[in-house]
Amino acid sequence: MLIEREPGRVVVGEAGSIDEALDDIRAEMPDLVILEVRNDSGDSIRGIPKLRSAAQEEKVLVISSGTDAAVRHLAVQCGALGIVSKNSPPEVFLSAVEKVNKGEAWIDRSTMASVLTQMLQSGTSKGAKFELNKTDLLTQREKEVVNKVARGLSNKEIGAALSISEVTVRHHLTSIFGKLEVADRYELTLYALKNSICDNIL
Repeated sequence: MLIEREPGRVVVGEAGSIDEALDDIRAEMPDLVILEVRNDSGDSIRGIPKLRSAAQEEKVLVISSGTDAAVRHLAVQCGALGIVSKNSPPEVFLSAVEKVNKGEAWIDRSTMASVLTQMLQSGTSKGAKFELNKTDLLTQREKEVVNKVARGLSNKEIGAALSISEVTVRHHLTSIFGKLEVADRYELTLYALKNSICDNIL
């Protein structure tokens, strides 16, 4: 109901299981999948890679309780671009939908920090290639843009903060993605955190 009250938004399907959702996704090719976590087992979370691959790297927003930190952690590892609490007010939920639909991350700092810590301990990552020397390829302005992305700012907000246009921000991001060999803002944020491009974000 909240989503369909928003101009230009429509719910194209609902499913009770991952398998049902896969059929709907292939048929409707939605812009965004919202996945509700109904228990702490993580079974539905482990289906996120299937959901994403069904529609060419589908964007997934997870709705979870405010206490299941392990499930939120697993959701990020499996490729969720956003996580919002079931107890969040409507305006927060809608903001999360808007951000994730644009391909921007909506993940609380404690969860991101936890994922980063595990990555540092294991020395592995899923999807992104992390190499310290690539940071040297960035200009000072590009590092400033990375910093803002890691803090969750939109292109418009980054432009305002750095006194540059949104078009210039997009050009910087295209250059940054190429230099660091990351696919999106989510991977860029993980890269920035691991390689200390941004200060005091955690």
